Amino acid sequence: MQAPRAQAAPSLEGAPAAPPSPAAAQEGRLAAPAASMAKRSAGAGADLSAAPASPAAELERIAKLREEGRDVEADRALEEFRKRFPAYRIDDATWRRVKPR
Repeated sequence: MQAPRAQAAPSLEGAPAAPPSPAAAQEGRLAAPAASMAKRSAGAGADLSAAPASPAAELERIAKLREEGRDVEADRALEEFRKRFPAYRIDDATWRRVKPR
């Protein structure tokens, strides 16, 4: 008696891809925003439109722009800060560092 012959694996070339599992589909939805967020974070120093999360961090960023003589950018950032945090009171020492010139 002969041993059964192993059949060759069917070729997947030209065959439609199987739909992803629900877990894989979920991972795919989360991968794009995470990659986008990582890309923004990597260039946060160069991209000034990505504002820090806290008001204090944002004010510090504006103060650094002023120190670097980047007043137009600092003015825009301060204006955006006022829109994002309308009720935030800026202390006097910080205001002297960030106020328009």
